[in-house]
Amino acid sequence: MTKPLQDLVASIDDIEFKAVEYEGATEAKYRSCERHVNLEKEGRVVRGVVVWSLKKAQEDSQRREAAVNKILSDLEKVRARLNMGRFKRGGYVEKKVKAASAGRFGKLVKVMVGGVDGCVSLCFWRDEEALRRLGRLDGKYVLATSVDWSASRVIETYRGRYVVESRISNMKSGLAVRPVFLHGDERVLALVALTVLSLLVYSVLEVLARRSGLGKVTSRMLFWEFQKIILIKLVLGSGGLVNVVEDVTKFQAEVLTRLGFPLPEAFINV
Repeated sequence: MTKPLQDLVASIDDIEFKAVEYEGATEAKYRSCERHVNLEKEGRVVRGVVVWSLKKAQEDSQRREAAVNKILSDLEKVRARLNMGRFKRGGYVEKKVKAASAGRFGKLVKVMVGGVDGCVSLCFWRDEEALRRLGRLDGKYVLATSVDWSASRVIETYRGRYVVESRISNMKSGLAVRPVFLHGDERVLALVALTVLSLLVYSVLEVLARRSGLGKVTSRMLFWEFQKIILIKLVLGSGGLVNVVEDVTKFQAEVLTRLGFPLPEAFINV
């Protein structure tokens, strides 16, 4: 969030956040309230849904505490070596202090380097006021929107964006439709249609697999599992031909059965 948005979120009292109907896949709890948001780059004011994820709040707090403790630990190591070897020089100590305090949480620890070369001193402590201010933002973010949906629907739609992003990724890498250079408009449209159709089949396969009780499998996983099926062609002494499918794994057989597809033998013309 930008500094103005951070100030806006921090100014909202916790009692103003109301529970929403939407719950995440892991039963993550959400609360929300609304404020007008100024989109500086576009020069307009829109509706803003301020979201408070209770699970994310815990994660933010734990991540920040771990980072601050890491900084304090690193600074303690520097202090333990003061006035020994290169740590006799104030410039070198300041360099090590800067390295230990690097990152987004570095400003949460106050540091003072004093003295002269050969008698360098180092003091550091947690900036409790800065920690308190940052803690006001734990688990909170702003969704700017122009739609007149309930806060619950806005949050649910935003949380589901990964589905669209994953399908775009599938279209770029997971489909067998390869990029080709075309010059005619009709051929370009045909390629687009084939790509969209392939993505549709790819997505439907994943939906059907999950509905059949296979769990959280993906089409990419299914293609990987079915990349190898061995066909053995036997010539009998009488001259007859027999085709045998070998190495059908237990998982492959389960997928075909649950999806209502026949086993590979049914697709072989003897």
